Amino acid sequence: MPLYLVRWPTLVASIVRANDEDHLTDILDEVSSPGDAVWTEYRGPLWVDVPLGIEARYEDDDWALEGVEQAASKALLGAKLDSESSETSAEMFDAILGTAFPHLFKLIEEQVDDEEVKPEDVRHAAMLDLWLHRGSGELPAWLKKMFKKLGNGAPEA
Repeated sequence: MPLYLVRWPTLVASIVRANDEDHLTDILDEVSSPGDAVWTEYRGPLWVDVPLGIEARYEDDDWALEGVEQAASKALLGAKLDSESSETSAEMFDAILGTAFPHLFKLIEEQVDDEEVKPEDVRHAAMLDLWLHRGSGELPAWLKKMFKKLGNGAPEA
């Protein structure tokens, strides 16, 4: 599925993945008229950061967390993604959070309406996500398999 670089009439550009241009126009229509935008297939690098409202630092052989109490009182634990509000961006945001931070995402999913999450639950989930993410320099087997399936081969480490 190709990526498209979409330029809106305002000073906003979007990267959107779609099957083809017809699918792209359906996706763009979730936000605004596709006739307002211009696009081209994008083959450049892509890097998306999705920061949570929690800052983690590794010091003295342990993790130190800041902002847990504030994050617990915010929607999505303070996670941010600069994107137009649409079904597609919401699905992407959920996919990113669910894959990158499974324990914190579970808290978000289980949150009832605007009820605050307990800071101790946020701290516990954040610590689990931090400790379960240990870089080995080697891609996990499931990710290698995904790259192979997409026909891209695994990137060099």
